Amino acid sequence: MATGHLPPLGPGRPWRTNIYSVHPVGGGDGGAVVTARDVERFLRAVQQGGVWRGVAPADLLTPRVRAGGAWSVGYGVEIRDDGVFGKDGGDPGVFAVALRRPADGTTLVVLANVDEEAVPGLPDLTRSLVGAVLGR
Repeated sequence: MATGHLPPLGPGRPWRTNIYSVHPVGGGDGGAVVTARDVERFLRAVQQGGVWRGVAPADLLTPRVRAGGAWSVGYGVEIRDDGVFGKDGGDPGVFAVALRRPADGTTLVVLANVDEEAVPGLPDLTRSLVGAVLGR
């Protein structure tokens, strides 16, 4: 299992573990220990139903509040005008992006054991992957 890392406190100093920066056990706000395959399977289940008894995909994937640009917020996920849905976020020393295009099942999962801003170029790489895989 990968351990999250925080940038060095100064030049020549080592990267630091994030174990004292996040909850020791996953919860509703994050901290889950998953693989990219786990996340893909979860997004597929959100689209097809079967995550929670009595909750239909439309309950989750209906835009509820406009979030800006081409995005709206649903229940637990963000939904783009073209139907792509997912979630992104992070904590000190970790970040994730998980998106799915229901039309053809294309899914993008990016999991990192560093903050998105901790590595020069990582935000640009993530945006490029989203653009290349799911379109702008």
